[in-house]
Amino acid sequence: MKHRLTEGPPKAAARAGFSTATAYRVEQDPRLPSQKKAPRERRRPDPLAEIFEAEVIPLLKAAPGCAQWRSLRR
Repeated sequence: MKHRLTEGPPKAAARAGFSTATAYRVEQDPRLPSQKKAPRERRRPDPLAEIFEAEVIPLLKAAPGCAQWRSLRR
């Protein structure tokens, strides 16, 4: 987005091929996503952690049309 040095965010975004909202977001924080702080982990323990493997997975295996249980595994 080198056009932002000579033009405003809306024009620079149009020339670069992305939205005006993205241009304003880049103006506010020019760091790359890889340089930003990682999202915070869970604050509370998982309430289903104790019963998930023992009860939920067998229920999902018993009803194969219900859900893809493999995608729910952690």
